[in-house]
Amino acid sequence: MLVAGVQRELNRLSEYNYASTGLIFQDFQRLAEAAHVSHQKLDEANAKLDDVIGILGRIESKLGETELPPTPSAHPIPSVSGVVGRERELEELAARFGHTSAATIVSEPQSSVSLLGVVGIGKSTLAAYYYHYYKDKYANVCWRDLRRDYTISGLVQAFAALIGATFDPRDIPNADNQALQLIAWLQAMSQPCLVVLDNLETVLARDGQPNQPGWATLLAYAASVAPSHLLITSRLVPTDDAGNELDPYLLGGLSDEAGAKLLSSKIQPQKRASIAPADLTTAAKQASGHPQALGFLAQLVNGGYSLPDLLADTTLWRGDIATKLLDKIWNDDSLLTEEDHLLLEYVSIYDRPAPLLFRQPVSPADIAGMIANLDADLHPSGKWDKEPIDRAMLALTRRSLLNVDASRYTMHAIVRDYAYPKLSDPAAHHRAATTHFCSLYTLDAHIDPTYSVADVQPLLDAFDQLCAAGEWLAAADLMLGDYLLYERNWDKPRWLLSISPPYAFDDYLLYESNWGKTLHERLVIWGESSRIVRLLGRLVVPPAADQLLPEYLGIVLGNLGLAYAYLGNARAAIDYFERALKIAEQVGDLKLQGVVLGNLGIPYAYLGDVRKAIDYFERALKIYEQIGHLRRQGAHLSNLGLAYAELGDARVAIGYFERALKIAEQIGDPYGQGVVLGNLGDAYARLGDARAAIDYFERALKIAKQIGDLLMQGAHLSNLKLAYTSLGETDKAAAYNSRAIPIQRQIGEMSGEAIGWNNLGILHVGQGRYLDTLACYLRSLLTLRRIEDPNIKQTWRNILTVRVAVSEADWPALVQQAAATLAAEGMELPAALLEEVRNITPAEDAPPASQAV
Repeated sequence: MLVAGVQRELNRLSEYNYASTGLIFQDFQRLAEAAHVSHQKLDEANAKLDDVIGILGRIESKLGETELPPTPSAHPIPSVSGVVGRERELEELAARFGHTSAATIVSEPQSSVSLLGVVGIGKSTLAAYYYHYYKDKYANVCWRDLRRDYTISGLVQAFAALIGATFDPRDIPNADNQALQLIAWLQAMSQPCLVVLDNLETVLARDGQPNQPGWATLLAYAASVAPSHLLITSRLVPTDDAGNELDPYLLGGLSDEAGAKLLSSKIQPQKRASIAPADLTTAAKQASGHPQALGFLAQLVNGGYSLPDLLADTTLWRGDIATKLLDKIWNDDSLLTEEDHLLLEYVSIYDRPAPLLFRQPVSPADIAGMIANLDADLHPSGKWDKEPIDRAMLALTRRSLLNVDASRYTMHAIVRDYAYPKLSDPAAHHRAATTHFCSLYTLDAHIDPTYSVADVQPLLDAFDQLCAAGEWLAAADLMLGDYLLYERNWDKPRWLLSISPPYAFDDYLLYESNWGKTLHERLVIWGESSRIVRLLGRLVVPPAADQLLPEYLGIVLGNLGLAYAYLGNARAAIDYFERALKIAEQVGDLKLQGVVLGNLGIPYAYLGDVRKAIDYFERALKIYEQIGHLRRQGAHLSNLGLAYAELGDARVAIGYFERALKIAEQIGDPYGQGVVLGNLGDAYARLGDARAAIDYFERALKIAKQIGDLLMQGAHLSNLKLAYTSLGETDKAAAYNSRAIPIQRQIGEMSGEAIGWNNLGILHVGQGRYLDTLACYLRSLLTLRRIEDPNIKQTWRNILTVRVAVSEADWPALVQQAAATLAAEGMELPAALLEEVRNITPAEDAPPASQAV
């Protein structure tokens, strides 16, 4: 008969309409026998429920007939079924967040808490313990293990998915603004949410300051996310820009009583019966209550060692106790076989500490794939296929040496740091892992990608492995090489000197004909600039920077500058561009000089130093004229036109735009023609020549339709609306505005859609069409409310102008008619919002007329 804890787990699965418990029991029997665990031992070992639940987790993944209810976030939350002690710490943590009335612990509730402690002390476990006890206090819980994904964009995407919001990093490329969006969401919640940032040390420098984009901004606002809560775990003390520690809570070892209880629970019943309680307490004290050390100690006792003899061995209880106990386990052949040693060493290849590797937990297939690609002299004897590896890894979880979650495994940092140095030739193993990951990459996904970093995750894993192997040139080639020509063999690089092209400071990217084929360029398109900073950042510091050829290093520096430019960090972008320019000049690479000079102008334009930007654009243009690169000549002629338009010199700008248009026509670039025609229309609009502006906007719109560019179509329809409005031709303006709105909706530009409705309402109000006007404003109100856009305040003011224009008696009927119009379109106004519109009251200083957003 199964232990009660196992039966509870089986009942839980049945409640979710999972597979029948009979089928689960059959699989459980098979797995238990494969792992050499008898039913009698399982019956006796109630305290080893974690092991049983781990096996059940494997059963869940193997059956796969029906999915369990979704977890609170994409990253799994550690199990707490075997937690012993920590009740006092849990109460103190709850008090800090205001869930208990323990006034002696904290005077006022906090919005954030940082759980700090040494490796293996149980920070993540306590955070999970808090979640399991207090999850009902929160509307949503977002658990992020930063060892798996350290990017701000990944965190914001996960939270947006939980609350049903829309977030695309391409819409908010600046990592600091992404962090502010998350803060705004947390503050705006009607019910509190909990965000857990596990292993924050992943994004911290040694001084505790964030070293990845966006995190400094997030931590600066950590104390002001109320009503929501931010729970951090970290080995390092996180600090803000002023050096202030972020609400630290130092987690020590277990109490002697709790430590003795934990140790007892991990020792087999027949062994435990002969152990004096005092010895358990002494062991807990000797181990300073360190949970991992106590786990290793239990494995020694289970393996036949006497606890009193272990306590008497003074060499075990000085210095790093957990590592010394692990060393004793490792060197006892009766506890770990040579195959066990190799398997743990192999897992350590995939689980290096950040920032060496950032990857998902390892699967048995990953281990088998690496072994298959090892050189003959390193290949282990025997058969190392997926199934036997899986069984062996599962057995190691019962010895506290591996952890399992949904068929994938991780290892504790103490085990990892012990096992990795045991490897013979680690670099060769990392190269074998690289070859395995490259074999997993699907080329079709790269040619026709969806927006998902998961499409290229094998390549990102391969990049990390190459860096760990010290293969810096191959790692750079993996990021920047042309993958339509890539041979999928890391040791045969196809370096094509791929460089991201210059872009204008109106966010127009001038794509080369083959642009978008490299891993780096795909990440750019997907808005993953934070990830690019981390990846390329490893190649511009020693030892990588010392090994790359100067021209390659210049390319990496230039692309790193471009990533910082996308993130809105103009100063960092300038620094990297200048370093790249210095190298380009030293090696005499005119093409690289042209690219970097053009890109240097962009951040200076953003910083408001347009004259300096013009100087860089002119220098870049001169180089491209010298080498005869027409496409980039056109790009910098456009850049110069935009810069002079920014300075208010529209006629000079027109001269540059006309030259750029001629080149775009000459090389047959319809996209470039459309962009430049739009810029010409804008320049003539600045001069007050609306008719000329309309002509250029219509030509640009025609091209946008021909090439199927919806974004450009929406922009030029809006431009035409503005131009006709300036001429007083409101009917034509309204017609173009109406055409722009569905396009903006189609491309997901909700802010632009809301602005379009607002502006259309303004056109209607000028004609006294108050019902149409109010309906437009309500559409804008609903859209802006959904995305929490600050422009909603202006929409409320515009609604107020309609209220002022109609009588008090007519207003309720007008609101009801407008609401009915929206309902017929499927846009239902919430009752509370509808009541708020009905009750809007004109103030004495009410705006005399509607204003455009």
